[in-house]
Amino acid sequence: MRAKIILIALLLIVIAGLLVATPVGNNLFGNTNVLPGLTSLLDFGPKGYFPMQLVANKDAFIGKSFELSNTTLQLSGICTGSVYAFGANIAKEGKCTIFIEQAAGKVEYSSIGTIEASIDASQLSLDGSVIVPTNDKRVRFSVVPSELYIEIYKAYSVSLPAVTGEIKRFKLDGNEDQIKNLNNEKVEITNYIGNVRSSSNDMVLSGSATKVNWFS
Repeated sequence: MRAKIILIALLLIVIAGLLVATPVGNNLFGNTNVLPGLTSLLDFGPKGYFPMQLVANKDAFIGKSFELSNTTLQLSGICTGSVYAFGANIAKEGKCTIFIEQAAGKVEYSSIGTIEASIDASQLSLDGSVIVPTNDKRVRFSVVPSELYIEIYKAYSVSLPAVTGEIKRFKLDGNEDQIKNLNNEKVEITNYIGNVRSSSNDMVLSGSATKVNWFS
């Protein structure tokens, strides 16, 4: 009798797991908390990455920061003041192009639409002029961006409160698998690794993740 009870309990867990793996128990990708207490069990072990892309209105990133680690950063736009590079203040108001290698630190998309950076770097190129550090590796600047590109950005969690745009999931062969159109919805991406770039009105994340959830 006891063995039958254990068998029935195991069958119920398997059935619940199958439900979580369907659209009923999932968001677009990955498990949700539709079945509390089972999600952690079903998520146990290595996470499976899948290719994805988020195209979001830039306003969704206001106040958000990117923590960089050994990352390449490219930026074009309008410098709002001096660029501090490796111990020197370089007067640079107006159009500027910045290219930074092995960047480590925080880059923030501020509430007034500027990119604020305070990072360490191994090398900086300002309008084509290459600058290398001596003892001070710190770089600071404020730029109204027309173009932004962050290469190999990694984040355990990307949480955006109000996204208008779309999420795509791709098959391993590169073909589109699923798509979700978003209208002012909260988006959470888990274990993201990939690139970040800006277009005219949008911010685009192209890479891989283990889970993407959205909430109306």
